Amino acid sequence: MIVAMQERATEEQIDAVIDAMVDAGLNVHRTTGATQSILAGVGPTSNVDLAKFELFEGVLYVLRITAPYKLAGRAFRPEGTVVEFANGVKIGGEQVAVMAGHAPSRAASRFLRSPPASRPRARASCAGAPSSRAVPPTPFRVWGFRG
Repeated sequence: MIVAMQERATEEQIDAVIDAMVDAGLNVHRTTGATQSILAGVGPTSNVDLAKFELFEGVLYVLRITAPYKLAGRAFRPEGTVVEFANGVKIGGEQVAVMAGHAPSRAASRFLRSPPASRPRARASCAGAPSSRAVPPTPFRVWGFRG
């Protein structure tokens, strides 16, 4: 979380914001430039009400800094995640799992043309895939490849 103080913010106003950030469970790092102070709150900010800090005298603006998909990244879980299905198929382990297609019912002819040795694992992986168009699109894109 970043709190930018106004140019004419007093030390008392800055200290009041720092105290409130510490009370919210954040570690505060202060940077003071020639005309402005910036307060960086480090720690869990998901339950912190930013509007509370915008009301303090001397505050110019407040920003929440978050990384998209941080719970899925190596920084959060360095050991990685392995998901095992009831039939023993694992995703996220040492082997590469290949899954594709919007709905398995549309890919039936492709599935039947696949090599017989790959069918048991492919069938096990796609058996629980959604068949509805109500599934929201993901923000991931693959550019430059034809499917």
